[in-house]
Amino acid sequence: MTYVATEIYPLVEINDYPERFAIDADSAPATREVARAIWRRRWLVVERAIEGDPWLLPSGFTIADAYLAVVSRWAQQAEWRSEHTPRVETIASAIAHQPEIGPVWTRHFY
Repeated sequence: MTYVATEIYPLVEINDYPERFAIDADSAPATREVARAIWRRRWLVVERAIEGDPWLLPSGFTIADAYLAVVSRWAQQAEWRSEHTPRVETIASAIAHQPEIGPVWTRHFY
């Protein structure tokens, strides 16, 4: 959870508001692309760390699964995620199908 909160989540703001971080308006698109490239590399670290199926840990569901799934939906990179982070996508799908979480997931992410 700490890795996602400190290494991935901050990049979402840069992706969503690159003009806040760019030197000037003309460089905002390039700033967004740099943030997205870093975002992708960091999700690959998470992908490699997943040991469970369908959860992060072999021992089963934890709140880290829910947090990871939610943050994975941000930064508008669905096509990249589905191709490069199938384990993350499996966790997100499992979250979406949990009776306690599924309705909230559907309301916000579908």
